[in-house]
Amino acid sequence: SPTRSEKFTFLCSICLDVFTDPVSTPCGHNFCKTCISQHWDMNQSCQCPMCKETFYTRPQLRVNTFISLFFFLSTEKLFITHEMDNEHGQWLCNFRQSLLKGIRK
Repeated sequence: SPTRSEKFTFLCSICLDVFTDPVSTPCGHNFCKTCISQHWDMNQSCQCPMCKETFYTRPQLRVNTFISLFFFLSTEKLFITHEMDNEHGQWLCNFRQSLLKGIRK
């Protein structure tokens, strides 16, 4: 799972929580889709909360697939159990994957 510093990198600067549906602005900053949309709905201009770049038309937000994939991979847990195969007298390794929810939906 992400380290403390990595988690900080993956926090929305508006809600200060782990990204929900992470999107990127044209200036390259990342926010939760809902957070940046609501921020722009409440303000007269569409401005990046981080760098203050002003967009004269509301930008098309793009899903940040890197952040989404990072969270998916970092929350994938592999559980290994060992069982004795009574028929053959050997240990068997059973793999079971459990996906822990990394990005809130």
